[in-house]
Amino acid sequence: MTATDAQQSTSSVSRGKRIGLFVIAYNAVNKLDWTLDRIPKEVWDKVEEVFLFDDCSTDNTYYAAVGYKSVKGIQKLTVHRNASNLRYGGNQKAGYQYAIARGHRGTGRTPPRPGRASRRRYRARTKRR
Repeated sequence: MTATDAQQSTSSVSRGKRIGLFVIAYNAVNKLDWTLDRIPKEVWDKVEEVFLFDDCSTDNTYYAAVGYKSVKGIQKLTVHRNASNLRYGGNQKAGYQYAIARGHRGTGRTPPRPGRASRRRYRARTKRR
């Protein structure tokens, strides 16, 4: 951890905010680096930890994530691999349990850029009200 990381981590904790970013992965070796590269530097600076949970992928997703962390030198990235495939909901549950154990209290929010189908469903629901 650099002095800058420590200062930023301390400042977020002193404000009462502990920010963690949860990434779910399954057979994502081809898109993993692209996905993690999409996280802006400003976000990396603000988060306390980015925790990636690989759901016992049959490809090398776990090793790709460990390699990504090593090559990029990102200490805030922690990589976990489930011993067996817990499926999507089980992988989420494992990640949430990890986050809660680390002291994070999530909002349950999804990424801020939902796809078109999600936006259409949201608009359809809000029009009915």
